[in-house]
Amino acid sequence: DASVAPLLKLPTLESIELSSTAVSDQGVSELAAARHLRYVGLAETRVTEKCIADLLRIPSLKTVVISTKLYFSDVVESASKRRPDLKFERPLDEQTEAIIR
Repeated sequence: DASVAPLLKLPTLESIELSSTAVSDQGVSELAAARHLRYVGLAETRVTEKCIADLLRIPSLKTVVISTKLYFSDVVESASKRRPDLKFERPLDEQTEAIIR
């Protein structure tokens, strides 16, 4: 989570891929200060349902990739209704990626 703070010094940060890192809810709460953020990848991380409220506070955010388990949670379903402009997506698995290529 300590590695998230320096990224916030980038005033025009629009996209950040944190999948497969040790980022947690605390790191995501710091991201809420990134006012131009449009995409966040959070699959395979330590984030929980608690981070969803922080993500909703980023008005420019349009896409969040989260773990499949979190994707099917009631909290994400509710968040999708509150912010229909924000899309929560599951990560592509290797087989799907191969088909797309």
